[in-house]
Amino acid sequence: MQLMEGEKYIVDNGHLVAWNTKYVLERVASGGLISGLASAEGLVCKFTGPGTVFIQTRNAVCFSCLLILILWWRVC
Repeated sequence: MQLMEGEKYIVDNGHLVAWNTKYVLERVASGGLISGLASAEGLVCKFTGPGTVFIQTRNAVCFSCLLILILWWRVC
């Protein structure tokens, strides 16, 4: 994602890959039990352009938790 001068963007820290712009790490209210446990308790990064932010669409920790639940249900 390319940010223009002064443009702001907020990203859950679990979806971040890389960036080359200014940012502030902030704690926000959690979206629920699973998201609170699977992420770093509602930490987000607030970016301000100019610069580039690379993100992934699937949070790796949440995805692994989902796979564990699916596999556990198949075994039981």
